[in-house]
Amino acid sequence: MQTPVDVVPGFNLQPRLRVFAGSEMVLGWGKIMLLKLIRETGSIAEAARTMDMSYNHAWNLIRIMNNNFKDPLVAASRGGKGKGGAR
Repeated sequence: MQTPVDVVPGFNLQPRLRVFAGSEMVLGWGKIMLLKLIRETGSIAEAARTMDMSYNHAWNLIRIMNNNFKDPLVAASRGGKGKGGAR
């Protein structure tokens, strides 16, 4: 869930960045958080757990991003703990 950066009384403006390819959103706040957690943990599974989402859902988001940018945003190797990983 997205939370405000600073909680202050009154109104504040928090614009959202969203990138679309046609009608498909290929980058937004949730996908950016997923990318950040993959970078920090080196693991798609760990990033998904941290965001309380399924591994399959995380992979679907990664496929959408990788298919719509010139270069893939996430590179993964199979192998499980200690052998595989993502960057």
